[in-house]
Amino acid sequence: MIESARLRFQPDDEPLFAEDLVNLDQEWVESVRPDFICPTPSCDARVVAVLTRTPPRRRTPHFRNHDGVIHQDDCVYAAGRVDIHADGGEAVDPDTGLSTYASRLGRRTVRTVTTPDTAAGPLGPGSNGHRQRTRGPGSSHVDYERRRTVYTIRPLCRAFIDNVYQREHMIIDVPEITTTSSYLYAFKRLWRYDGQLEPRVRIFYGELRYRDRAEETDETTTVWLHAGTRENRYNLVIDHADWTAGEVRAMRRDLHTALAEAEDCVRGDTYEKTWAFFIGRQDTDRPATFHITDSTRICFITATIEHPQRVRPIR
Repeated sequence: MIESARLRFQPDDEPLFAEDLVNLDQEWVESVRPDFICPTPSCDARVVAVLTRTPPRRRTPHFRNHDGVIHQDDCVYAAGRVDIHADGGEAVDPDTGLSTYASRLGRRTVRTVTTPDTAAGPLGPGSNGHRQRTRGPGSSHVDYERRRTVYTIRPLCRAFIDNVYQREHMIIDVPEITTTSSYLYAFKRLWRYDGQLEPRVRIFYGELRYRDRAEETDETTTVWLHAGTRENRYNLVIDHADWTAGEVRAMRRDLHTALAEAEDCVRGDTYEKTWAFFIGRQDTDRPATFHITDSTRICFITATIEHPQRVRPIR
């Protein structure tokens, strides 16, 4: 899913969130619809804004590829074949040599054009080596420079959901996660509350609780999860005092849509659930509370998350 786009006549300006377009002047939005292009600086492929959200399956506003469009080879949105191998996940597009699933979390630099040799990220040219991380038994050297880079955790979470049986061999590279590079171990569900602090940073996730509406102030938004106990229910305090207005609107639009989807799932008695994914700091005095300060480290996705039973070899 493409969450932002540039304007053809203002290619160097900061990309526009699809979320923002819902509340902007609709006459202006309609006038610039033919001018949206891919958010990747080196790619001018045309994209189309999709802003309608009809129940019961509401979709977060996004951009899609224009019919027949082809992205540049070095663009993170270039179409490719997903081919996960059990030897460590050399999932690459045979034409570009780049990974075809979201693997590496980077940061976009406003008004800076990046190339494959200078791509921003936690491990780029000029570093003295790769972090020594493990994917478990049989791990081998990983070429981090060839992994596909994304700029929010949403594509990583979607890849975790979609690739049920390949997670153990799929590579993930997130700056905050330093003890593993396996998709299987980089995510952790919040479920039962035991009063203990989490020993490692993970991309945590939990079912969104729609009955407890979000508490919104000018500086924070508090979200409740269907996890923990009645006395200690897990909750997320999103501190957006330093965010831009567009980032706050995008987060709250995503949240409000997710709350509506969560209610639809419960009333429709479906297998899908609405999940909150995040990277945050756990409160030492209130372990059921997590603080999120980065707009790229939280998202809400409605999906069925499968956890296949792992069969241990007989020794």
